Amino acid sequence: MKKIVFSHNIPKEYYQDYTRGLSVVTPEKPMESFSRGEAVNAIKDADIFICIGDYICDRALIDQGSHLEIIGNMGSGYDNVDVAYAKEKGIRVLNAPRSVVDSTAEMTVGLMMSACRGIVRYDRELRRDRLCTRQLFFTGIWS
Repeated sequence: MKKIVFSHNIPKEYYQDYTRGLSVVTPEKPMESFSRGEAVNAIKDADIFICIGDYICDRALIDQGSHLEIIGNMGSGYDNVDVAYAKEKGIRVLNAPRSVVDSTAEMTVGLMMSACRGIVRYDRELRRDRLCTRQLFFTGIWS
């Protein structure tokens, strides 16, 4: 049975449909990540290592995985993975380049709306005074 190791303990419902027939190893505590020592032990006989966020998968960690076939990065880049060294060892490196496209677009639209409508300014005024004044709504955001 192939063994997949996740650097972080993410909820099983996010990956269980994709890992049937695989032995899955994650840190014990929810939303925690492996310490460096724990990762070294977990990766020793792993076939796949999935690092999440900025979890570092460098030469030293790659060398611990004697069976590694794939290193996956759950993110759009490879900054945290020594890609050249992995390729040198015949390990495929994958990422999820489109994983942040929707959320980035949504945040951009949200920030534009906030800037145009003065949402942050109005929120601060309301939190400070606990009151909506006429002046607040009619002064405009550029005054």
